[in-house]
Amino acid sequence: MATLLSHPQQRPPFLRQAIKIRRRRVRDLQDPPPQMAPEIQPPSHHFSPEQDALYTVLHRLGHPEPNHVTEASELLRYLQEAFHVEPEEHQQTLQRVRELEKPIFCLKATVKQAKGILGKDVSGFSDPYCLLGIEQGVGVPGGSPGSRHRQKAVVRHTIPEEETHRTQVITQTLNPVWDETFILEFEDITNASFHLDMWDLDTVESVRQKLGELTDLHGLRRIFKEARKDKGQDDFLGNVVLRLQDLRCREDQWYPLEPRTETYPDRGQCHLQFQLIHKRRATSASRSQPSYTVHLHLLQQLVSHEVTQHE
Repeated sequence: MATLLSHPQQRPPFLRQAIKIRRRRVRDLQDPPPQMAPEIQPPSHHFSPEQDALYTVLHRLGHPEPNHVTEASELLRYLQEAFHVEPEEHQQTLQRVRELEKPIFCLKATVKQAKGILGKDVSGFSDPYCLLGIEQGVGVPGGSPGSRHRQKAVVRHTIPEEETHRTQVITQTLNPVWDETFILEFEDITNASFHLDMWDLDTVESVRQKLGELTDLHGLRRIFKEARKDKGQDDFLGNVVLRLQDLRCREDQWYPLEPRTETYPDRGQCHLQFQLIHKRRATSASRSQPSYTVHLHLLQQLVSHEVTQHE
């Protein structure tokens, strides 16, 4: 006996309706209905790094490298040409940039390492650490960092505690390695000095412990000296004092550790890296775009200009 499904004409109404619906869906998939026109979005704001480039030139810091352009006017004229801006429009943009709030000026300081420092412990070694900061209002144009050049504890006694930075303590060494980076803010580069004081951490030890570390007569003299001073009083190892206006945009060199007295004039050297940078820039691009995006657009514009010039 044949079932209802074996003959199409004998299929019940509900089944014929289901088949029609399925066939319609297959046709829709093969030939989809026309889509609605997409909603027109307003054009995105054209990002131009010209304003940021002008802002950087107006607020640049540090001495240029020997192969760099020294005159700001020459850099501004080059930017006008690179961005293909008419002189009048260029002056208007430049005036708007001049009216923007100044950035926060910063010194990015990396304390790399030191070598040949004084040994203050009975073992002949030290437990060195560094205090560093920027002292405002002491710059002397054309002169030295000032009378505090040989003053002890400049950072600890003259720079506010919240603006003072400290490295880790490296134990029992005369050649410590820190490789620590700090961001130091300042207001006026002409009246600011960088200070680094190096200290030997004084740990409270018993006489028995110190005698166990004794290696020579110099160590014995250190024990007597330790007995005369207050417990927990760290020993001064030397300092580095630099005027910010004497720095280039980037510095990477060894600096001698200066003494407070002439008792031990040779106190070793400290390897420091510096970079003068901006924070909280007031341009619209800096507030809305990641810094690498601003840099990328600027490089694209300058490279395009150079290629056109060479062609």
